[in-house]
Amino acid sequence: MKTIKLIVSDIDGTLVDSHGRLLPATITGVQAAVAQGAKMVLASARSPKGMFGIAQQLGINSTMIAYNGALTATTDANDQLTVFEERAVAPELARSVQALIAQEWPTASINIYTNNDWLVASMGQWEQQEADGIRLSTTRG
Repeated sequence: MKTIKLIVSDIDGTLVDSHGRLLPATITGVQAAVAQGAKMVLASARSPKGMFGIAQQLGINSTMIAYNGALTATTDANDQLTVFEERAVAPELARSVQALIAQEWPTASINIYTNNDWLVASMGQWEQQEADGIRLSTTRG
């Protein structure tokens, strides 16, 4: 039998159920694979901070592919981020896009993610729903 060396998994709808919960069998299976030497990588559109709680619940240290591949990092037990690779948008471009959206679609939700932070222009219903779902707090920016 071959030994599993690497597990890369999405979170929402894959590791966690539709209520955002990890099933006990998932936790047990991941922990067993890691105990046998497998590396676990979490991959998601979420931020690293949005994935950190999942890694804690799984009882693992994990490399995280965040923001749909824009950032690869790991966090330690204190949630300190170590970035391996990132594909950031230039700040000037982000500001231009934000200004255009605010002008053309004034009711749109504007969110900016940077490393471990989630910045929002205002805390509306969508932002609150998202924050509750991924257990992440925002910063007004």
